[in-house]
Amino acid sequence: MNAKRTKRWAVGLVMAMLLPMAAYAGSGPFVDVPDDHTFAGDIEWMWDNGITRGCNPPTNNKYCPDDAISRGEVAAFFHRYSQLDQGNDGVGTQGPGGAVGPQGPQGPKGDTGPRGPQGPQGEKGDAGPAGPQGPEGEQGVQGPEGPEGPQGPKGDKGDKGDQGEQGPQGEQGEQGPQGPAGTIGDVTVATNQATWSGGQQTQSLTATCPAGHVALGGGFKVDSGNASWLVTASRPDGNGWTVVAEGAGATTATVYVSCVES
Repeated sequence: MNAKRTKRWAVGLVMAMLLPMAAYAGSGPFVDVPDDHTFAGDIEWMWDNGITRGCNPPTNNKYCPDDAISRGEVAAFFHRYSQLDQGNDGVGTQGPGGAVGPQGPQGPKGDTGPRGPQGPQGEKGDAGPAGPQGPEGEQGVQGPEGPEGPQGPKGDKGDKGDQGEQGPQGEQGEQGPQGPAGTIGDVTVATNQATWSGGQQTQSLTATCPAGHVALGGGFKVDSGNASWLVTASRPDGNGWTVVAEGAGATTATVYVSCVES
């Protein structure tokens, strides 16, 4: 092939691969090249002229239009296009490839080869998890009591404890001897009266001396009527006199205290 012819078929092949050919935009031989594909006409032209035969032998019903092309495939395209160019000098174009025959039966299985050498031992695996704890054993026999040890040193004195609760009030003591007669000042009697009613209860009532006086003594009067009241205490209370009673029902209580000027 001379240089002029070589240049001509090389340029023609590149143009066939890159430029669209609208005249061949019909239904092509490949199932993955639809009629509306950008290069449908070009691909059909290459198939009609024997430049491409498909990408999935032996069926060859696909073109794989989006796959990359290898150097070997480029060599095949150039070689087939060179044969197309020779056909223009008097040799007919190569006809399309014939249908691929059916696949032959599988041959007999060969003999098993010799056993290969044993491979190197693998790395030691991780340690497995610990097993469950066994049942608790029976308690052993108690040993003999050891000798008494020496007494330890005396410890530090502890902090002072909290003060205990106040004990109950003691019984009233015997009345002391009568004191000497004092000077009698102005005596004033102060009173306080209250009405109690309702169920079982405890009530208290206090009469207080006026300012500038001190209490000398006191007493009480409880008008129980049909009620049941019991006086449990009658005692001096600061600068006055207090009576405590328990009972139920309606009653009127009066407490009085004798006061003298201080």
